[in-house]
Amino acid sequence: MKSTPKWIFRFLNWWAGKGGFVLFFVALFSIVFVLLFGNYPQWEYQNKLKILNSYFSNDIANIQLSYFTETENNYKLSFIYSDGAELSYEKRRQNKPEIAQVYKTKLLDKVCLSEEFTDRLHWGQMIEVDVKDGDWPSGVSQLFNMRIEYDRCHT
Repeated sequence: MKSTPKWIFRFLNWWAGKGGFVLFFVALFSIVFVLLFGNYPQWEYQNKLKILNSYFSNDIANIQLSYFTETENNYKLSFIYSDGAELSYEKRRQNKPEIAQVYKTKLLDKVCLSEEFTDRLHWGQMIEVDVKDGDWPSGVSQLFNMRIEYDRCHT
């Protein structure tokens, strides 16, 4: 068997003395890098959510975009409707059909007037709008949902 080369002993000797500093600076650089550039997709999503929320809530009162998702053929917009009503399990929303009728029309108009959404519809993507009751005390109370395809905006 050959003997171990001298450079290995020199490296191990150097590592024993300075290796902790190297690991410390690598960890410090990694933390700074993540803080500066780390979660870019989440920042991009939050910025897009803010833009979409301002687009919809400028003209439509009592509604807020809570999230959106995109898959290959589906773009889902999920809204929360809240008008400050005090609801409970015994006291349900009486005007649910009227709210659904008014907000379906308003949201459909906003989607059909947006260039981004009409481009998505033109290329075959379907836009799904989901509106939940934000005044409901617990769980999920669906007000309405609708699916928008290209023909629905351009008829």
